[in-house]
Amino acid sequence: MKIEARVTPGPGDPPPREDGCGQCHVCCVNLNTDWARPGEPCSHLDVESGCTVYADRPGVCRDYRCAWLFFRWAVEFRPDLCGVGAHVQSGPGEGDSCDGEYWVAVETWDGASREPKGEAVVACLLDTGSDVRVYSPTGGLVCVHRAPVVKGDGG
Repeated sequence: MKIEARVTPGPGDPPPREDGCGQCHVCCVNLNTDWARPGEPCSHLDVESGCTVYADRPGVCRDYRCAWLFFRWAVEFRPDLCGVGAHVQSGPGEGDSCDGEYWVAVETWDGASREPKGEAVVACLLDTGSDVRVYSPTGGLVCVHRAPVVKGDGG
């Protein structure tokens, strides 16, 4: 299974999707904020209407860059439907060699990254040339996928 990315990744905000986030609230459950820990819904989440403090949301929420929104993947790859939500992260990789920019993929259920759609999400992220750190729904590190090293032609 392969995902068709509809835009080229670049800096800045993700381009808007005509259909918005739909019923997906994965980031509201899997981000670590002052109001919630990974795996716990944010206290400001209303499952019918979304974020109740959207205009004043904290920086961790404001800075979140959802891969599904950014790449404009098909609806079947929406994080709540495929089981994997992902965003780009910058900085040191917590004791491994994921320095610089890398992807953080969070499973919405245990094992989702090893199912066909989850594997397709991870493969698409690796195609960007950055490593992918996969976390369980409760925040534990599942694995780190290394992006293939592209060797120059020497010319």
